[in-house]
Amino acid sequence: MPEDYSMDEVDDYLAAFAKERVRRQIASLTDELNEAKRKHDEDAEVALTQKIITLQRMMRL
Repeated sequence: MPEDYSMDEVDDYLAAFAKERVRRQIASLTDELNEAKRKHDEDAEVALTQKIITLQRMMRL
């Protein structure tokens, strides 16, 4: 790795990359949740909502 980058900069980049991945997962699950609502699939709605909440909590850490 070039010496131009500090470890803090690398850590910040990796953290941003990880958060973006979680944001995309949340967006995908939200799409699935909307589809479950459209189909009136209450079990899927609950499961997807729980997954979304878990990911949102991870984003706050």
